[in-house]
Amino acid sequence: MLRWIFLGLSGLVLLGSGCLSEPITAADIELPPTDYVFVDSVEAVVPVADYAARKTTRPFGVYVKDRVRGYHTGDDIEYADVLGSVPVFAIMDGDVVKAQNMEGHGGYVLIDHGDVRAVYSHLDIATVSVKPGDHVVRGQKLGELAADHSDASGGDRKHLHFAVYEGNDIRYKGFETKQSSLSKWLDPAQFLLDHGVILE
Repeated sequence: MLRWIFLGLSGLVLLGSGCLSEPITAADIELPPTDYVFVDSVEAVVPVADYAARKTTRPFGVYVKDRVRGYHTGDDIEYADVLGSVPVFAIMDGDVVKAQNMEGHGGYVLIDHGDVRAVYSHLDIATVSVKPGDHVVRGQKLGELAADHSDASGGDRKHLHFAVYEGNDIRYKGFETKQSSLSKWLDPAQFLLDHGVILE
């Protein structure tokens, strides 16, 4: 069972039991409360439950060679073993730049979080509750992951592709052909750690 734990008056930390060998249901994932507040030292939250344990075969920077080839620009957080909905949350306050279906991504949400922009991909666009121009707050639900290998997921696995970068451009690439091009992206797990998130 996954648990959301508060530090002092708040400060959201996610503890997980790791990937399970048997499918679990959405009921096995406890959602964060909607009325939490945060301590100053915690500047961000994880975009999905059990981030560290489910970041498995495709972390940031790994070279992938299957239907696509290249160096991965973000972390893939895997949920194929979860039956039912998996909510996705804004990691920080920000403004929605894009929220649309995109080939290869399914539902694609891009949020300007101030110093960085974050990509949240493979959401079921029918569940996405934000639109370009909306202001979101840290921990706000953006939508839910699309079903495994469905049209809504862009035909891909049930997972969140989460990427972070600096700059004001709009980026869609899940992979870079040259390893040196990864310098245009930030390691998302390290970014979360640098902003007070405990990944266990």
